[in-house]
Amino acid sequence: ATTTAAQKAKVGICCLQIFGRRQTRSTTNANTAAAAKNPEHLIKGCQSQVWLDATYQDGKVHYHADSDSLITKGMIALFVRVLDDETPDAILTADMNFIDRTGLKEHLAPTRANALNLMATQMKQRALAFASQIS
Repeated sequence: ATTTAAQKAKVGICCLQIFGRRQTRSTTNANTAAAAKNPEHLIKGCQSQVWLDATYQDGKVHYHADSDSLITKGMIALFVRVLDDETPDAILTADMNFIDRTGLKEHLAPTRANALNLMATQMKQRALAFASQIS
């Protein structure tokens, strides 16, 4: 049987929702998560509210993120999974086009696809800020 585009889209969205749920359950420090949800950490331009905070410790960047939308929470959780606990240089040189290769973007509404770009950009900007402090 051939998989249709609609079936692929449904699977992709379901995967993001599952990833978002896992991100919610894996939040170990509720105080840290609550502190990160302030206007300073809000990613501007996303349809849903997305908060991104980053800390730098022992040469590595650590991201804390959340969203008020399960799908968007899954999207940012995917980026956190890939970039968390990496050096600023590794993050700055990371190939974020892996999302394009998954085909996920083609199944998202344009506003959500744009949010992926905004999230990746913000994560790289946070890494750049840490890299600037080091040198």
